[in-house]
Amino acid sequence: MDPQNRTIGEFDSLDIFFTNRQPICPPRPTGEFKISSKLIALVEQHQFRGLEEEQPIDHIEKFEEICATRRCSGVSEDYLKCTLFSFSLVEKAYKWMRALPAGSITTWDDTRELS
Repeated sequence: MDPQNRTIGEFDSLDIFFTNRQPICPPRPTGEFKISSKLIALVEQHQFRGLEEEQPIDHIEKFEEICATRRCSGVSEDYLKCTLFSFSLVEKAYKWMRALPAGSITTWDDTRELS
């Protein structure tokens, strides 16, 4: 739309490109927190591709095992798993996750039920 024909309210609304389109959106913890880059790297070492010979439940169990080895101060286990999960997916599996409706998953249990 031509900027000269937009209302003031339209200038205030977020462009769809910049809105959060993540399917996994758990409630964000209050306060400051940091998820270790080492933990992200560990998760990325055990990625699920969605190939026929891979079993989703095996991936979920390994992912939960990795998450259980670390704690992040001020972050619930549920939030940690939901946040890290996208790092554990690549190729077909990542495309599958991105095709889910934005904000459709808010807990780790929601994610587990999809496997």
